[in-house]
Amino acid sequence: MKLLIIKNDGFGDFILVKNLIKNINKKYYDIDIVISKNNEILTKDIENIKNKIVFDYYGPNFSYNNKISGKDKLKLSNLKKKKYDLCIVLRRYLNDEQVLILNEINAKSIILCHEFFSSREPLKCNFKKVKISKNLLNDYDYFNTFLKKINLIKKEKIKISSKLLSSKNYLVLNLSGERQFKNIENLKLLINIIKKNYNKKTYIIGKTLNNEMNIKINNLLRKINSKKLINLWSKSNFSSSMNLINHADYYIGFNTGLSHYASMINIKSLIILDSGGNNKWFPYPESMKKNISYWTYNTPCAG
Repeated sequence: MKLLIIKNDGFGDFILVKNLIKNINKKYYDIDIVISKNNEILTKDIENIKNKIVFDYYGPNFSYNNKISGKDKLKLSNLKKKKYDLCIVLRRYLNDEQVLILNEINAKSIILCHEFFSSREPLKCNFKKVKISKNLLNDYDYFNTFLKKINLIKKEKIKISSKLLSSKNYLVLNLSGERQFKNIENLKLLINIIKKNYNKKTYIIGKTLNNEMNIKINNLLRKINSKKLINLWSKSNFSSSMNLINHADYYIGFNTGLSHYASMINIKSLIILDSGGNNKWFPYPESMKKNISYWTYNTPCAG
């Protein structure tokens, strides 16, 4: 049976379903997957995937103002020619970048599980929608239930990894998701707390698309005179950041994909969340929570 999975979203979103996809039996399904360049790095060890279709334009930074590359046009054209028995989309929010691809798919059956339709493009294909309980706040339980309902997986085998890689006595501070620092003094306060309580090396990673915030963070980091603070802000990518996190003693970060990654590989982590719907950050069932602590703003009437 030829199966197409559409999961062309962000780094963190893919981490949550990676092990669920691994549990789909490759004896019964020839699996192709549509992904984005943002999450491609996470698919390297998924052995039951036969073909990967990696899109640039049709991804989490999708915009109608951006020009479609020749490579993406060719990939979509080739995808149109393929025939599938089943196509599924692992998204709670169905966005333009999923709908535009769905409308081109040649599949006998398309099954969706979205909770919210966020696309300005209408769905032109025939599909079946599986309703999932809104009580399943965390994404892992949500997609686990969906895949079981359509008989793609049976038993739940996932568990958080034990930390097997050697530690190298340092802390990783990830400043991606830096919207928390509307007041840049909050970053200064956080770094001073770390310096006071941790006397080994701290690697600062992350980047932003906000030029004004980038300047503020860079200016502050230049003023901090410490040999134990290694500044990799705007100099690291997903691959190098993951490698740093793999060997860290501790991780501190916000609501980002790398925070999910640190949680999944069982690094002792502090996740800093804003108020208002922060409960939806928690992607894991109770049985999987370990080694993770949270700070959250206690704002009345939020979330």
